Amino acid sequence: KVKGLFEFSDADDPDMGNVMGQPKLVRMKLAGTSDYRWFVAVSSGFNNYQADGNASTTGKQALFLLSVDKASSDAWQLNTNYYKVVLSTPSNSKPAALSNPGVAYDLQGNAILLYAGDTQGNLWKFDFQNGLSASMASSAVKTSGSTPVPMAILKDSSNRMQPITT
Repeated sequence: KVKGLFEFSDADDPDMGNVMGQPKLVRMKLAGTSDYRWFVAVSSGFNNYQADGNASTTGKQALFLLSVDKASSDAWQLNTNYYKVVLSTPSNSKPAALSNPGVAYDLQGNAILLYAGDTQGNLWKFDFQNGLSASMASSAVKTSGSTPVPMAILKDSSNRMQPITT
């Protein structure tokens, strides 16, 4: 019998939806320290806004970094044993679903950049070159004012947004 390391669902954070694809196991530096920790990097997935008792009230997508060293008896606590980068609502107000991230590593094999696309054609860049902390997680994505903005938007020749799902 295979036992899971942990479970994280919308009961733990309402911005979590249905994850499609494989999460990434990443080693990341903690900001302001010389410490490194292991995390599971996973997107909020699809349908986080669906009413099921724990639905997101905003439908905003997010990148989650879940600490692998959390004791199984401990509750999930934002900015303690998991971190979250919340993205903006698409301008067309249609729900977006974020794909699981790709990872860029430094020379020591530590995750420093993560990239993920969404179903609205946005390519998101998450920059953790200065490490991970609550403030670093909230500022990992480029913003315009306080609104997160994608690094690119994929459109076809008719200017229609093209989903990025893998």
